[in-house]
Amino acid sequence: MSLSGETVFRAIEVPLFWLGALTAAWLLVCCVYSLLSGFRVWVLGNGSLVSPNKLGKWADRRWPWE
Repeated sequence: MSLSGETVFRAIEVPLFWLGALTAAWLLVCCVYSLLSGFRVWVLGNGSLVSPNKLGKWADRRWPWE
């Protein structure tokens, strides 16, 4: 019994959709967690330890186009 390309595509279309949706959701959760952790350290934690003066000269660099 031979399957055509369209039949194979239809069989894997829905699982691939959900795999992509779950991957995108997982990446979003990881990004939000990272941003919230950074915000917690900066605002709620000891923010003076992560100021450009304490981190060094590399942290005080401006964007090249400014």
